[in-house]
Amino acid sequence: MSVQAVAGEIGEALAHMCDHGVELDFGAGLPLPLVERGLTGAVGGWARPATAPPPDAEDLEGASAHARVDELVEAFAEHLENETGVCALLVEYGPWVAHAFMTSKLECREGELHRITSADLSEYLLDHAPRKGASDEATLMATPPGLVAFLRFLADEDGRVGEVPVEELVAAVERHASAFDVANRDPRRWDPGQDPMVARPHAPCRRAEAGTAPEEQGREGLTQAQPALS
Repeated sequence: MSVQAVAGEIGEALAHMCDHGVELDFGAGLPLPLVERGLTGAVGGWARPATAPPPDAEDLEGASAHARVDELVEAFAEHLENETGVCALLVEYGPWVAHAFMTSKLECREGELHRITSADLSEYLLDHAPRKGASDEATLMATPPGLVAFLRFLADEDGRVGEVPVEELVAAVERHASAFDVANRDPRRWDPGQDPMVARPHAPCRRAEAGTAPEEQGREGLTQAQPALS
């Protein structure tokens, strides 16, 4: 079966789900933008069925911390897809960036999910992420703006994430962006045994469009106007 035929069948299946009110399993929608771009070269052509609620959705206090992370990232992914003017690179990689950051926060710092500090961001950008080894070029470029978009998404009406002003957190990301890029390219920072040719699990490499290097695609996407995602 050709790639075009596979893409067509998936598109028809998703449209059928929408027409008949069939929900995707919780979390199943996260990879759809990646799959769609890989098969069709674009994002937004497939129908997006509703997503089933997370476990214990009526009582989030009883849900696991990882289920709460999945819920946040799923909502962020839908937000990016529905917001006008967001570049394709953020739509594709932003949810994976958010999931990687929140998972590292959950596992490494054991903090409350809605309490994000400048220290959390510094530790992720300058220590946790570089130790996991080299990422594909698009992921490296999408990580700082992806974190900024996620922080603005989390901010409340007063412009705060927890007790911290969102602009203070955004400034922390921007302050560390260059050092993050340098650290991720330095094999001395990677965990022992990390394969430099393998992209991190949260951001699979995508194939470049014909005649275009991945870094050129990403650079073009990030130069588009991006509205505040608060």
